Amino acid sequence: MLTARWHSFQQGSLRIAAYNRKRHEAVDRDIEFARRPIALLAHSYVTALGCEKGAARVVAGESALRFQPVRGIGLPVSHSSVIAQAPERLNGEKRRTRANALPLNDDDLLELFGKLISALEPQLSALRSLVVLPVQMVVSGNEFPLDVAGQWERAWASFGLGRYVLNEHSTEAGTMVLDAWLDETDRSRRERVALFVNVQLRDAPPEGSAEVATALLVAWPELLPRIGLKPTNWLHRPVRGLDAPDNKSLETALTWGRVASINNAHIWTCGLDTNSHLSLSAMQEHQNEKNNAEATGAIDAADIEKKLRSLTDIDTALGDAGHASSWLACALAAEAARDTSAPQLIATRDLTGTTYSVVRSTN
Repeated sequence: MLTARWHSFQQGSLRIAAYNRKRHEAVDRDIEFARRPIALLAHSYVTALGCEKGAARVVAGESALRFQPVRGIGLPVSHSSVIAQAPERLNGEKRRTRANALPLNDDDLLELFGKLISALEPQLSALRSLVVLPVQMVVSGNEFPLDVAGQWERAWASFGLGRYVLNEHSTEAGTMVLDAWLDETDRSRRERVALFVNVQLRDAPPEGSAEVATALLVAWPELLPRIGLKPTNWLHRPVRGLDAPDNKSLETALTWGRVASINNAHIWTCGLDTNSHLSLSAMQEHQNEKNNAEATGAIDAADIEKKLRSLTDIDTALGDAGHASSWLACALAAEAARDTSAPQLIATRDLTGTTYSVVRSTN
């Protein structure tokens, strides 16, 4: 009887061990699947701090946020702007915005599009004969109608680039569109190149707001050998979550980005509210306490200063970039990752919650 029971116990233990082994294998497969990144081929941006080296300037503490009249003539409000309008328009333009300023016109938009495309021209030219490029575009913040499609076509044609298909209607807010792309099962929809253009205008800027324009050229990694372009960065899967101090979404984003700890990445925040900042601070403090418990001695002043400087708030430098916040954070993080080879963590917020993601250099 005892022998039979022992044999039954052993058989049960083997079945449980086999089940746990398969379960762990399945979890490992799921994590590796979620860790697949999108390739960033090139990016460009236009901000009040310029069109290049913006990441280093923001990290250094520079700020373009000023209490100033809107477009130089409107009501004074704290904001940053990328449009410098010609004084002669004062006599020709009869319309005024809610801020008693001159509204943006099609020429202003054409200038922004030209700056974005110019920085991407080498990569776009290489794709000229290879693909019909899908362009996902969102332009917001203008009080009067603008000919978005017409001005994009004019700017595009001036560079002699290839064919494109413009879609002005976004079905997913911010960089979470990359999450849907990474889950795509249809090979024809998955293996592609795409250009994401986001322009946040401010005809009547709210207090502490920013006017920005961004463009990110991205591709499915397996497509790279066929198009002959090398990526500058890897964009890991974004995670959208709540704002509890023990935020599992943040931990998930770090796991998918292959970052062991929040203190191993430089953090870029944009559009965060108080709760979201508290969430990040709590995660950093928890990791600091863990490191202190494991350390053999006290952390020196240099270590403390390094941790304090590991978070950069874009809103402090430029203001709230509205719907373009996550794309601007992604562009600046990509620039910083390329310059430092360190992983970058992005934390941005919109109406649906806080989104976290990791950007890495390909170095």
